[in-house]
Amino acid sequence: MSKNTRFIVILSIILLFFMTNSCMKALTTITDDQGFIYEDFGSSAYTVYLDNLVGQSVITVPSTYNNKPVISVGNYVNHESPTNITTEIILPEGIEYISDKAFAGFTLLTTIELPKSITRIGSYAFHNCTSLTHLTLPEGITRIETNTFLGCINLEELTIPKSVIAIDKDAFKECYKLISLYFDEGSPFSLSEGVIYNLDHTILIYYLPSNLALSYEIIPGVITIGQWAFTGNDTLTSITIGNDVTTIDDFAFHRTISLVDVTIESSVEVIGHNAFSNCENLEEIHLNEGLKTIEDNAFYMCPKIETIFIPSSVTFIGFKAFNYCTNMTSILVSPQNPYYTSIDGVLYSNNLQTLIYYPSSKTNSSFTVPSHVRIIKANAFEACYTIRYLYISSGVTTIEQEAFIYNAILKVYIPDTVHTIGFEAFYGQTGVTIYCEAEAKPSGWNERWYMNGQTILWGIEQ
Repeated sequence: MSKNTRFIVILSIILLFFMTNSCMKALTTITDDQGFIYEDFGSSAYTVYLDNLVGQSVITVPSTYNNKPVISVGNYVNHESPTNITTEIILPEGIEYISDKAFAGFTLLTTIELPKSITRIGSYAFHNCTSLTHLTLPEGITRIETNTFLGCINLEELTIPKSVIAIDKDAFKECYKLISLYFDEGSPFSLSEGVIYNLDHTILIYYLPSNLALSYEIIPGVITIGQWAFTGNDTLTSITIGNDVTTIDDFAFHRTISLVDVTIESSVEVIGHNAFSNCENLEEIHLNEGLKTIEDNAFYMCPKIETIFIPSSVTFIGFKAFNYCTNMTSILVSPQNPYYTSIDGVLYSNNLQTLIYYPSSKTNSSFTVPSHVRIIKANAFEACYTIRYLYISSGVTTIEQEAFIYNAILKVYIPDTVHTIGFEAFYGQTGVTIYCEAEAKPSGWNERWYMNGQTILWGIEQ
């Protein structure tokens, strides 16, 4: 078969695939004479789409079609357009599901009553419903999903039933006027001064965007700052975490973009995964004595932190806890810490046999991995753009995956004591010359330990 023939066959298969899928989609939807689009929801019900109706000021959704109930409102496209003039949507009893983005972009929508039959409201369901000012959620839904009310900048009042047991991240993002949250009796939540807590105020669940204060101190009695509690807040510049808090949960302050200074007082024991990741203006973080665990990515991509002090009580520092802190010049460790130590700002295990993290912005243009090191941990030198010349001393046996990924090294020397190199350990920099004492690739070196465009020289003694 010639190349041209093969090309035509492949092209025909691709076209047939897309035509088949288009036909299948067309066969599963029906448009009625009013413009409602219906799609089978299983074999005995329909999902309805409102895409053709955005030119109507009032949309009244039918309860049945072809003698089958309509139980879901779906979304094909974002409805935000100059032709969308809908101000009111009337939903029938019997609707059970409001799909993701179902009403996204209905910017003039002011009135919608949600029937009691609804059990789920999807992510982004009311995204950019910028004219919506108040809403009552029906008994039956169990969670407010991610970004459900994103961009509802004029939403002022929301009533939440006792059936809701979870509020997901960014549920009220950019709801800058939302100050009146009413929780039905029996709800597991309570509201105080713009902050959602559990009933006994031991868990801080959600800090509302309508709080415009520049600084905040966690109130006494709070034990846990919950997942995503402050995520995406763009006004806070300073926060003090008081003496009762023991846990800062995963993503608690992720992407709190204006945060500059954090003081953690004596009781905190755990800083969770990504707890402060992507806090692009965070400069000062004061870790408390008593802290035990710093989880993976805890301070990932905090580019303005220059130095950090690890107290004696810390027993665990997770994977990439400080990676992409691109201005960090040193990590300091209490001399009394039995698990970690630092030499010249570089983080090691206490026995000095494992090099854990080399700060991204140390000014040295060359670095020698000390002879006491046996293991260079994964991503230890990730995004270290200052080092040009790297010498790995005899004694190192293991270089873990991506240990030197994405940096500006020009020359590297690897001794023959290195028996193991992980996947893409030197990935991301072309033009580098790697001098290897071994005569040929040892069996313990991953086949993709380096990348194309690098020069590998074997049998080089130093």
